[in-house]
Amino acid sequence: MTGRSSRYLVNPEANWELPEDDDANVAWARECLAALEPHASGGLYLNVPGLLEEGDKLVRASLGSSYPRLAKLKARLDPDNVFRRNANVQPAP
Repeated sequence: MTGRSSRYLVNPEANWELPEDDDANVAWARECLAALEPHASGGLYLNVPGLLEEGDKLVRASLGSSYPRLAKLKARLDPDNVFRRNANVQPAP
């Protein structure tokens, strides 16, 4: 796994109730993450993936050099990608 050497995990939490507040709150969360990025190790932790907007990029960055091995394993054990409603590893071709 990658990103496990950091001393801290920061997970900005943005929750709201009114749909008309969506844009402002999403913008706040993104600005917060952008402000923290220069201080980040570059590692990612998939237990707090947000909305998975980054898709495959987030999963690959989090799993690092283990991704190709996991994709091969996924191709063997779940070739139809049935278990995909998560931070998904795509089965290797």
